[in-house]
Amino acid sequence: MIKATPADKELCLKILKDTFHNSYSARYVIKQDQKKDQRFQYLLEYSWQKALMRGEVWLNDDKSACAIWLNSSKSAFSMKALWLDLNLVFKSVGFRRIPKILKRQKAIKKTQPTSAHYYLWYLGVDPSIQGKGTGSSFMKELLQQADINNMQVVLETANPKNLPFYERLGFKITHHLDYLGYPLKALVYQPK
Repeated sequence: MIKATPADKELCLKILKDTFHNSYSARYVIKQDQKKDQRFQYLLEYSWQKALMRGEVWLNDDKSACAIWLNSSKSAFSMKALWLDLNLVFKSVGFRRIPKILKRQKAIKKTQPTSAHYYLWYLGVDPSIQGKGTGSSFMKELLQQADINNMQVVLETANPKNLPFYERLGFKITHHLDYLGYPLKALVYQPK
């Protein structure tokens, strides 16, 4: 497992775009219009920038899988973060969707522990090799990092097919959020 550098940005964003282009969560967040592909691309760019400020971007050794996680103990507010958030509204979300997105974020935040933790924002694997163990082995390396740092890992998924994958890795479902317009499950991994 290697920490992504700025030189890896395009590769990481491609892996995530290919993995999440049809996800419920992405469709929920971005404005669905003729510019939805550009809006989704900007959401990924935003996520990359946020990760550089508050977390880390990781690649597996052969660079076929990418993960973005945030460290809850790192400050969420800065002028740069505010600028990124405003650009997200203009370029991806749209003003009318702000209440809906804030409601979603508030609901997700309530599912997360108050103690320091990693928030696994994205885990993507090149679709041509999905289902062959790449995601599992990469995720095990990420969880070893969490174990070393004695940090919980939290995430949410709207895809029921993902639940067995995460449960095999030691995640437990903590919350069912069914009032957002699509079902969302919050999960937590306890460090060993």
